[in-house]
Amino acid sequence: MRSRWVGILVALTLVGAAVLAPNSAIAGDDFLTTACNANGVAPAAADQKDVNGQPIVPRAADGKKSVPVILVHGFDGGADVFSKPINLFADGGDGGDGVQIPFSFIGQLQKTPGLAVYTFDYSEYSNRWVTDSNIGPRLAQAIECLTNHYGTKAQIVAHSMGGLATRYALDQNDSTGVKISSRVSGVSTFGTPNTGSEIATAVSDALGLNSSTPPPSASVLGGVRLDGWLLASICGRQITAGKDSLTPPCNQIPSWAAGAIGLDSDAGRAMRVGSPQLAALPAWPTGIPVTAIDGSTLIHGITLFGVGSPDNGIDAGDIIVPSSSAAFGGTSTKELSCGYALLATNLSGLVVKSMGTKLVTNGPITGLMGDNPCFHGNLLRTINGTNVAADAVRAAAKNPQPIQTDGGGSQSPSPTPTASATDGPGWYPLQAVPQVGFTGSFKTRDVTIRTTLFPESLVQYYPYAPPNAPPEFIDWALKGLCTKLEVAVGIDAESGIPTGNATFTVFLDDHVAAQAQHGYYDEPQHLSLDISGVTRLRLQAGFPPDSDIVPTWGSPKVYCFTNPSPNQ
Repeated sequence: MRSRWVGILVALTLVGAAVLAPNSAIAGDDFLTTACNANGVAPAAADQKDVNGQPIVPRAADGKKSVPVILVHGFDGGADVFSKPINLFADGGDGGDGVQIPFSFIGQLQKTPGLAVYTFDYSEYSNRWVTDSNIGPRLAQAIECLTNHYGTKAQIVAHSMGGLATRYALDQNDSTGVKISSRVSGVSTFGTPNTGSEIATAVSDALGLNSSTPPPSASVLGGVRLDGWLLASICGRQITAGKDSLTPPCNQIPSWAAGAIGLDSDAGRAMRVGSPQLAALPAWPTGIPVTAIDGSTLIHGITLFGVGSPDNGIDAGDIIVPSSSAAFGGTSTKELSCGYALLATNLSGLVVKSMGTKLVTNGPITGLMGDNPCFHGNLLRTINGTNVAADAVRAAAKNPQPIQTDGGGSQSPSPTPTASATDGPGWYPLQAVPQVGFTGSFKTRDVTIRTTLFPESLVQYYPYAPPNAPPEFIDWALKGLCTKLEVAVGIDAESGIPTGNATFTVFLDDHVAAQAQHGYYDEPQHLSLDISGVTRLRLQAGFPPDSDIVPTWGSPKVYCFTNPSPNQ
């Protein structure tokens, strides 16, 4: 019941998503292929620009095979959900003034050499359930086609119902009799209703859609339920067949409410909590990392029909999908947190405010949906969500995993060549040393500082810092085993708006050993420190509030007497 009433409040104001226009300006004669278009997948449009206003041109990586990335949209929508500008930040409140980045999630991926980005478009059939031949089975065919073309396993990024379509597709067999899941190296999902959508459940309960017989109409409320039941039932059947099949009055519903009629389509019925269709859907395959990103909108101060919210507020998830449903089954999760206060005595007087003092809007719908960074339709506009998925996909480009097409299943990936020692005295990546403490979030990936590439670098999870954010750090336990630290410091060339400087500080046993300031246009600065006898190392990075720069510790490594990993 925690967000059931919120579902009722916003259900009839769902905004129907637009269908993606045909792709144009496809870049790279050999890098991207149209050979799989018959399977519903096409190269993503190459129309993005970087922070310097230069076109982002998808391209292969030097000396490595490319990795196909398939973007799968959701219910009643289109692939344009991945083309929205990244301009929001979930900071626990209303997101403040947001961020300004000139590209979308598609551009965020296309900037990485070796990622061949495609969109899977089933918008014509998106009110059908994922078992329909045009959705799940066709997605499986698209995965097989693209992985055969590139010879490497694919990465899937899915929004909403697209994650359910992916679950179904991965359980299908390819043309050699092997599970499609053997052709996929990882999945990232945004707001996927793995255990159902409470908004679909709330509306079906309110209108009596779970019954095959119409509700009684002896009262005004009953009359509204009857009209809603008739409209949803008739239009739900029509829109399941296809949006072009709508006849009056179903084709006369305003666009701002058109999404509501789909709640009684085949897909809408299947996504109700506890539906038999969800129960029959295959679980995520074991062995495939699934990064689940969810929105959590905490609402305080609600007074609706005399009933107030609990002191700790109501978690409305992303307004459409509960947080627990979106995170269910993920091998790793990222929750985007937002907070609002609804101050009201009745519906007509509702005013939406942020957890701070800033007035957001004069109406509940715009406030909780509009530019709410945690709203279902905005998850791919929110930078601390897109960065998580982008990092997961980029990791695949760093070490492409080959497929085997002879029916014998997938091959194990070849180990990445490295100059690091495996045991005994030698250089080891700092990541091999056990971490004993941290604040914020860091990821390991290849990074370019100005024009120099630094493999296996440490970057912060997101480049935008809330006001008054403390510097972020990681602590390592060296145990006196190492004698030398080598690292470069600088700003990731893929940062957003390049304003402000980052401050890098190295602590050895709680004493400052080195400190440097670095801006986006500065060349990388190399640090070489004697760490003989040091038991604890801290790398700390701080940067100004409202900045998009991404502080980077380039290729950090330590010289040790023996492998510092606790697993050796």
